[in-house]
Amino acid sequence: MLARIHERVLIRRDRTAEAEAIDRLARAGFRRAYAYDFAPGAQGRYDIAPKKVPQAVRELAADGWRVEADGKAYRAASKFSISVSSGIDWFDLTASVNFGDAHAAMPELLRALRGYTLVSVPVPVESQRPREPSEQPFPLLQRRDLELIPELSVAVADDVLRVHARHEGNQLVVDLCVRATTADGRELYLRPTGSWSEAGPLDARTSLLLFPTGKTRTIELLQARVPAELHGAKLSAWLHNPGLRPDAPLSPVGLPVTAEL
Repeated sequence: MLARIHERVLIRRDRTAEAEAIDRLARAGFRRAYAYDFAPGAQGRYDIAPKKVPQAVRELAADGWRVEADGKAYRAASKFSISVSSGIDWFDLTASVNFGDAHAAMPELLRALRGYTLVSVPVPVESQRPREPSEQPFPLLQRRDLELIPELSVAVADDVLRVHARHEGNQLVVDLCVRATTADGRELYLRPTGSWSEAGPLDARTSLLLFPTGKTRTIELLQARVPAELHGAKLSAWLHNPGLRPDAPLSPVGLPVTAEL
């Protein structure tokens, strides 16, 4: 029995259900707190590594668990509905999403998303194999005010373009798009082979795994030759989520960086 003295309530424990719940937590990546942890509440507490949280939240919410962080509940989207009505020269789009017993319409979702950036994080296939990434990264909404989005920088010297990134957040999976706009308005995209093509948008690098660099270090993402025909062109480079077009809504990760070639 468990007693809640202040509520004057006795709760009969279900040992079988508790054992099953503990086993499910372990399969999601949770581990019992160390025996020498004397922090309040450590006894009976289960911890999880921050990088495993997205996968654990997705699995547990899908199993019907109520998952909370700082008193706020995570909810899995259970139903998405969309309808379109149209006339001769207009159409109206209505969409809504159910999160458990909560309902959100499209305008509410768009307002809420303004404070977030969509990112893609590498996750393990199973918690027992933390070093084996899944084939597809897990999409996650990250608060903008945390300032954990990677920042790009570009440099051009001796007709060689170099793109670097500084990143203070957790590991991310991103694609890199590089576009040059000439004086006459032509847009050319850098291909993985190092050539430039007007058939775009194209990615210069795909499925890049960004590791935290700290505030002072950077990592080089790309090095490419700049042909003479692009001298004086305006360069734009940006990161975006894998599987999405570089110019699609919610696709960009962070702000684009510009320079003159």
